Amino acid sequence: MLKKDIKRKKFIKNTIILLGVTTVIVFLGTFKFILDDPFIIKKLMHPKYYVKITEDGEYTSDKDRKPWSYYYETKAYSRSGKEIKVRFYANKNLRKDAYLSVYLCGGPKESIYDIELYEEVNLNDLPKNLKNKLN
Repeated sequence: MLKKDIKRKKFIKNTIILLGVTTVIVFLGTFKFILDDPFIIKKLMHPKYYVKITEDGEYTSDKDRKPWSYYYETKAYSRSGKEIKVRFYANKNLRKDAYLSVYLCGGPKESIYDIELYEEVNLNDLPKNLKNKLN
């Protein structure tokens, strides 16, 4: 009976240690994942669309917008091909013919969606069905 209790205590102790180590590893992995891309939470929470920059942004001298002085309003497409109108500000005049993945912020205001964040992507990173629509 005494040997059985010792084995049980050892098993419980080893299980607790294993769960603790696993928890620490998962926590550190998640922390590194977030450090690699600080916007990962926003990217997971907001719908993703694709845009092609075809013209210069409209420069605004509004001091409240600094440094986001270039205004863009354009069409965006979801992965499935749904078209919407989006608007956003950039801190510089974006390169023409650049492809962006954009993340929506809330619902449409006056039939136009605002963008939470954007990042440039390669043509090869676009879904195949959107390459023709964006060109």
